[in-house]
Order: sequence, then structure tokens, then C-alpha cells
Amino acid sequence: MKSLNPILLNGKVMEKKKEFYVVAYDIKNNRRRARVAKLLEKYGVRANYSVFECMFTPGQLKQVKSKMIFWSNTKTDSVIFYPCCLNCYAKIEYVPKVRERKPGPMIVTV
Repeated sequence: MKSLNPILLNGKVMEKKKEFYVVAYDIKNNRRRARVAKLLEKYGVRANYSVFECMFTPGQLKQVKSKMIFWSNTKTDSVIFYPCCLNCYAKIEYVPKVRERKPGPMIVTV
């Protein structure tokens, strides 16, 4: 995937390589599910009850996946990471209304 350049942070252009992912999960235990949601809120926004739109650096993605493996029950839980290219990211549609995309303001160039 290409990097998102430039990203605006406090009025300055920052070069960061982040990738967009849709993260969906099906976790049976309420405590584990709440822990996963709290972690994903640090990297993105909730798109649906068990779906988040997140931006990760490669290191962040690795760390989040490691935590998911550690917290999950392999017999009952599943977490799926869908990578989304910049072209697809630019075409996301919200029906019936448009929501603000997070984390933070950014300019996506394709």
C-alpha cells in the first residue's frame, strides 16, 4: 500500500506511512469484546457495532494483532483485518449520511 502523504498534524505536514483497515470482530465474551473495542478506538472510529475503520502504521498493526491473538479465544472469537487501498479509501460512501473520518485531519493523495 502507498503511504498517506501528506498528513496534517498541528498545522504541519508530517510524512507518515499509515494504512487504512476495516477491522471486524465477533467476540463472545463481553469483557474481551469491550477490551478490543477500547483498543481499536485509539486507532480509528466505530463504523458499526463490531466494525472499526482504523489507520495503522506497520508497527501499530503488528502490536494490535498481537494483542488480539493474546486476548482472543481461538474456539469462539474471530477478528478480521481488511486492508483498503487508497483508491478504495477515497471511494468510501456512507449511506444515508456522511460521517467525519478520523483519526485526525488528513489529505489523501492518490
